[in-house]
Amino acid sequence: MVKQTSDKVASQQVDTLVEHEVETTLEGKLTPEMVEQFQKEVFAWKKAYFKRHPIKGALIAAFVTLRIFYGLFFLYAFYQKFSKRWMTTDTMQKHFRQRYEELEPNSFSARYLKFFGLPFYKPIAWVLVPSQLIIALNMVSGTATRKTGVLSLFILLNIAAGGYGNPTLPPFIVNAIFLSVLPSGQWLGFDRKLHERYPNNSLFV
Repeated sequence: MVKQTSDKVASQQVDTLVEHEVETTLEGKLTPEMVEQFQKEVFAWKKAYFKRHPIKGALIAAFVTLRIFYGLFFLYAFYQKFSKRWMTTDTMQKHFRQRYEELEPNSFSARYLKFFGLPFYKPIAWVLVPSQLIIALNMVSGTATRKTGVLSLFILLNIAAGGYGNPTLPPFIVNAIFLSVLPSGQWLGFDRKLHERYPNNSLFV
């Protein structure tokens, strides 16, 4: 608790120095503790932070915006499937069968659909549709974003395995990998507060 208070005070002192435009003499005015704080500074939606780290701040802002749009895409996908009752009808089976007939019989995707997709279309639908809602809500709210990124990657790879790949899929997969690695929920979302409250829970790192 004492360390957190000290770090907060040091961060506020750095903000004050920047606001008074004394960056050129910053090193001479900072204590060793403040220098360490500056080097390990946590991202914050503050003008002073963006002034000190313009490129990093811009990249983080862009990535968080992309994460939100990524979540909205999954929300749209969930709505389409839920409204057409994929979980309670054979709609997914029909899609799988149509795609299977379009594929080369000996291709990996055809075998994937024949031995996995078609026999288990019902449980797949019950996993896919709720997962898309979870991904959407977590990405938009910034909750458990890294674990949700892993979940979205799993969904996307299975979509690719079923032969539903298109030019938009690789960018989504790359984005899912970045979301699995980068703590975007710490930058904007509930992850930071939840991690402070539950530091031993890996969901919110």
